[in-house]
Amino acid sequence: MKTWLYFADLLGNKYAFFVAIIGDMLCLFTGMSLAWSSPVLIKLKNGTDDSPLGNPITSEQYDLIGSVFSIGGALGPIVLIFSLELLGRKATMLILATIFPIFHFILAFSTNIYVYYGCRIACGCAVGGSFSIVAVYVSEIVSAKMRGTYLSLGTSFILTGCLLSYSIGPYVSIRIFNLIIAVSSLLYIPLFLLTCPETLYYTMQKHGSEKTAILLRKLRNTSSVDVELEEIEYAVGNEERGSLLDVFRDKAATKAFFICTVLLILQQFCGVNVIMTYTQQIFKDAKVKIASEVCTIIVSGFQTATCLITPIASKRFDRKHMLIFSFIGVSLSNILLGLYFTVDSIKSLNWVALVSLISFVIFYNCGVGPLPWATLGELYPQNVKSVGTATSNTIYWVFQFLLTYYFNKINEGVAFLVFGGLCMMAAVFVQVFLIETRGKTLQEIQRQLKS
Repeated sequence: MKTWLYFADLLGNKYAFFVAIIGDMLCLFTGMSLAWSSPVLIKLKNGTDDSPLGNPITSEQYDLIGSVFSIGGALGPIVLIFSLELLGRKATMLILATIFPIFHFILAFSTNIYVYYGCRIACGCAVGGSFSIVAVYVSEIVSAKMRGTYLSLGTSFILTGCLLSYSIGPYVSIRIFNLIIAVSSLLYIPLFLLTCPETLYYTMQKHGSEKTAILLRKLRNTSSVDVELEEIEYAVGNEERGSLLDVFRDKAATKAFFICTVLLILQQFCGVNVIMTYTQQIFKDAKVKIASEVCTIIVSGFQTATCLITPIASKRFDRKHMLIFSFIGVSLSNILLGLYFTVDSIKSLNWVALVSLISFVIFYNCGVGPLPWATLGELYPQNVKSVGTATSNTIYWVFQFLLTYYFNKINEGVAFLVFGGLCMMAAVFVQVFLIETRGKTLQEIQRQLKS
């Protein structure tokens, strides 16, 4: 008996929720790895006693360690294109999950700057791949009614992972910090392997309707699955495995690519990953009276505490309205922070930097954070979902590399003012181009894209 069947029988109507949560949990380790640089870079730059590299790192090494992670993030989705179809969604998630413990164990004992670069690229590859695969896995497991909520939970896990890194990293040695990430991510592998099944669409593609029906009955906890089973069978039966060129040959796929990719780029230009990478450094530069590591924990605490805003609100409010509200709020927060760094009369109010970033993360959680990722699992047609999500992700990570590498080379105040202006443009983009997906099946969304 497959072990997931035991858990399906044990949990009954809660099993689909359980699977979605375990699938989203991979994002916990992406968050820990993503925020790793904030506490570690400060120690490496200052050459503290627990720095394994000895001498303080140079400004260029500082920028490279902070940004090469994004090179891996761009490579991960490309590898994913082939893995998703050849090995399946579950096997791909397991492969990505093994990268975190392996390379954080290496980081724990490395004393070479180039090994640091290599490990950060590898971890970035796992994070970039995870951003794609989690959206695909969860969207092919849960019902249309609950899909938006469960997809949004991935961001909640990312933020929780970030909070853990911000809270632990400054107060333990770099070696211990890496070992904590390595051991905790290692424990995830058997949990996912033993309790979660393959997705409905991939099961239909490889094993046909009989096995898919068994899985669907377990996930929905009912024998009345004929309608949904027929929809899945029709979607898989009428698809051909698409290439990148097919994304631009089909009207619906082209629209999906345009909307998903631009949304992710605009999310990047709200400044979130720059903030997550260099949070402690930003607070040091702002000369806030509270210790920079404490400010970082406060901001991350607010971000994590409000991370369920979108999953809860998405049941009642349209995606478009939530995104517009969120982008406008993030824009105003960026502008306030930018003015703090550029206007001398404001600099005496050093609490402005902390308030700006707290309001930033709260507004970010209202839509800008989770919803662009949810569109990946919802908008792309089934035949190009793998290549489409991977391509959008790769472009996203390329922009992240550019932003994180060059951020410290320009004026911080100007950067945040530009971020604020681009967020206003993002709100206009959402109003004009984004289609509403709340409560619609994947097939209904495709029909709307084609119209």
